[in-house]
Amino acid sequence: MEEKDFIESGILELYVLDALSLQERSEVENMCFTSAFVSAELKRIEASMEVFALEYKIEPDSVLKSTIESKLDFNSTVSDSSIIDIKKTFNNEIPEKGNSFQKVIENGIIYNNSNSTNWAKYAFAASIALLMISLIGSYTLWNKLKYSQNNYADLLNKNALHVNQVSYFKNQFYQSKKLIDDPDFKKLALIGTKDHLKSLAVVWWNKKSHTVMIDPNGLSATDKNHSYQLWAISNGKPVDAGVFEVKYDLSSLSKLNDVSDAQAFAVTLEPKGGSKNPTMSEMYVMSSI
Repeated sequence: MEEKDFIESGILELYVLDALSLQERSEVENMCFTSAFVSAELKRIEASMEVFALEYKIEPDSVLKSTIESKLDFNSTVSDSSIIDIKKTFNNEIPEKGNSFQKVIENGIIYNNSNSTNWAKYAFAASIALLMISLIGSYTLWNKLKYSQNNYADLLNKNALHVNQVSYFKNQFYQSKKLIDDPDFKKLALIGTKDHLKSLAVVWWNKKSHTVMIDPNGLSATDKNHSYQLWAISNGKPVDAGVFEVKYDLSSLSKLNDVSDAQAFAVTLEPKGGSKNPTMSEMYVMSSI
């Protein structure tokens, strides 16, 4: 018999319950000796049944316990009269010989010659196994429900965060679009210098309100020690128009310092926080108006 079939037959549960014949017990022990998998399963069943027995143990009735103890004498042979007394105490009847089973009392011992014995043993083991499976299944279902509830709460939090982000970016987008659509804003594309031909930035400048905004998406990201700085060239002199970072999202449009007059704009790479004067060797983009 395959290991899986052997385990699923219920014979291991019967072994733990001491409900097998000597031959069947020997078969189980031989299987455990040759199969580490079966041996491990037997140990698991023993541990589970021990936990189950301790969890649902019932203390015997004190009167019933005293009655049984008064009828037992382990130092003497059980007599027929004792058997009759015990029978009367529990108001049981010894079944007559029938087609399905026969019980015979010999020397105070009840022997069962029924063919239904094995069926009863397997049925009892199966009921115990089903109960344990039910308990394990309930525990597993409870864990899955708890896990699902946690996942649901996490999804709600993520959805709220997503809604807030969309609302923020949407607001930024419409504010930027409103400014860009203003006819007083002049759009100026800053082209990469010879050392940074692939670089690009776009500046919007409102000469009436002096507002300056920049979209730096055509520039590469800086490291933690550097920042980009925009300069307005006014009357041949550079004027600090503000420091900015590259942001690859809908909020990339940044408002910088007001500029009242300019003939050109340029962007340089400066130490973090910006410089008082531009580093000409680190000029990335520029364009005249």
